[in-house]
Amino acid sequence: RTELCLRLCREWQAYVVQSKSLQKVFVSVKGMYYQAKVQGVDVTWVVPHKFSQAMPDDVDYRIMLTFLEFYEAMLQFVFFKLYPSVGLRYPPPLREDMDAAGAHLAVVDLAAA
Repeated sequence: RTELCLRLCREWQAYVVQSKSLQKVFVSVKGMYYQAKVQGVDVTWVVPHKFSQAMPDDVDYRIMLTFLEFYEAMLQFVFFKLYPSVGLRYPPPLREDMDAAGAHLAVVDLAAA
């Protein structure tokens, strides 16, 4: 599951870079806030700082997994519609050699798409 989530994050970041839609960035205690204008709509998201997280016992992770599955499918559909708007093919190929070398965003090979 985490590999698919990482891939979706990379695909979103690659789209924002390729479409040149990033508008604002703000650093706070919670993490990095980003804002991009995607087809005229402001989209804001936060990337938390990398700290170890405590997993609470009172959370039903099965329900959260259901939402995760929905959002994974929804994001793939949204990317399928967004990528052609900037002249890219979805899904973009990933460069496994760059991934093994530790590159993050450079793994998404937009030149081959």
